[in-house]
Amino acid sequence: MHILIVPSEHYVTQRSPLAAIFQYQQAHALRDNGIRVGIVSAGFVPFNMMLSRYPYSAFENDGGVCTYRCYKKVLIPGRVAIKVFWKYLAGLYLKLFETYVRDQGLPDIIHAHNCLFAGVVALKIKSMYAIPYLITEHSSAYIRGHISNQQANFTKDVLRNADGITVVSSSLGKSLENLYGAVAGPSEAIFNILDDRFEKGINFKDLRISDDSKFTFLSVGSLEDNKNHADLLKAFALKFKGNSRVQLRIGGHGPLRNQLQAQINALGITGQVVLTGMLSRDEVLCEMQNCNVFVLPSIYETFGVVLIEALAMGNPVVATKCGGPEDIVNINNGILVPAKDMNSLAEAMFSIYLNIDKYDPCFLRSDCLSKFGKDSFVKRLRNIYTNIQGKE
Repeated sequence: MHILIVPSEHYVTQRSPLAAIFQYQQAHALRDNGIRVGIVSAGFVPFNMMLSRYPYSAFENDGGVCTYRCYKKVLIPGRVAIKVFWKYLAGLYLKLFETYVRDQGLPDIIHAHNCLFAGVVALKIKSMYAIPYLITEHSSAYIRGHISNQQANFTKDVLRNADGITVVSSSLGKSLENLYGAVAGPSEAIFNILDDRFEKGINFKDLRISDDSKFTFLSVGSLEDNKNHADLLKAFALKFKGNSRVQLRIGGHGPLRNQLQAQINALGITGQVVLTGMLSRDEVLCEMQNCNVFVLPSIYETFGVVLIEALAMGNPVVATKCGGPEDIVNINNGILVPAKDMNSLAEAMFSIYLNIDKYDPCFLRSDCLSKFGKDSFVKRLRNIYTNIQGKE
């Protein structure tokens, strides 16, 4: 079986090491299970990097995953360029595909991540080469109403002609069906894959706090409106202000850092809350190994990979009902609360604080791996590929 993965963004470059990281993890998981995998990735260099170097490998054989890249500099922001120059972008993809086929042969299936614009490219390739394609949709733009009429037409064409449709959460699948009707369904939720770092064997700490230790809530995400850290800070202050044994750590960077720091000061919780700044993947792992509870207060999430990372580390979670978490969080591993409901968030955090010894780290980890681990993911995806081949 030969699969060509087409991401809708840059693919793991020196300047953007987390770009398309889920596609990278998927490609390597498939390779490890005996499936031949390749990558083609085209795009525009981010506007803020116009005057600096943007190094990347035009071709790379990454342990058997052959990757072809082409990124062009433009004088407008990258997201705008994709919308304006989508025909040019599609042309870049097609040239990369022709080069890939010349070197590696025709793939059996194109796996396009997001209808816009990898799906548009996959549809074009299918019309030219009769190669079936699978769509995996990740984007929250559909849930948030950020799709133009032209993009909606593209999306419907891509979904209508797809040989399989998958989504990263059940909620996203329902949103697509509500928007586009029968052409968007039935879709299958395959979720995102757990990073290898979080699957490796670990020694669990005791979640019960001792007299000389601090109980730690952790949240990781970019400091922007959608992540809703403002409500998290209010909730924490409501229940834990002045309790020196309880702390909140927020990992990530973004435009709201100064605003959040001012809010921390105003709430009088300066000594209890730490904004860590940007964290590497290894630093996220370390933070999760040393926290007691993970909190995700977002307004929208198409999945919420940080939740499965936290569960894999044996931590119970508190999350909002914002899309993706509904596929992950249940009464056995945490608490779900309505989005943008600060009081419910505060009550949930306090409840887990009081009942932390009811959550068995070994159960949380094993349950998480059984649903979201690499073996489970590859099995689901291989079955989908096999079904598509069977139809052909």
